[in-house]
Amino acid sequence: MADFLKTIGNALRATQAASQNINNGISELRRHIQDIKRERSKVVDLPISKEETLERVDAMIDHLTRDARYFYPDPKDISRPGFSANNISAISILIAQRASDMAEKMKRDVEDFYASAVGITSDERENRLRDIDRKILDAELAEESLIRAAENSGFPILRRRDADPRAVLAHDKVLP
Repeated sequence: MADFLKTIGNALRATQAASQNINNGISELRRHIQDIKRERSKVVDLPISKEETLERVDAMIDHLTRDARYFYPDPKDISRPGFSANNISAISILIAQRASDMAEKMKRDVEDFYASAVGITSDERENRLRDIDRKILDAELAEESLIRAAENSGFPILRRRDADPRAVLAHDKVLP
């Protein structure tokens, strides 16, 4: 009887150790997935390239100037007896007259910003995000593979709420 109890005790310890190993593996994979997702967020938040930012400044100033010049009073209009300045704002007048100065100042600010910041092009961002997304999917497929192996061994594991459906619904043949 003592041998039987010893065997049961050993089996129980082995089962607990296996359960702990599975939980540790799942936890490690989930930390890895979160790390990759944080890396993805950093790439998403990187500034665009300096060249693209300068193009945005030009486009913004062009847009503002076009609108401001529409309301900018022509001397011929101002000299008319019934002239009214109701549709004219001080900002429109300033933009129409000082747009080039504003553009120069904004471009200097952009140059100052990029003296200490690194931007990436849209193509580079797209490529990096595609690579990171592949890493995330690979890690999630590995997680799903481990979950299924645990379940097949009698250890139920809850899936994450944010698990990629492509991994959860993947056929066993595509899992690592």
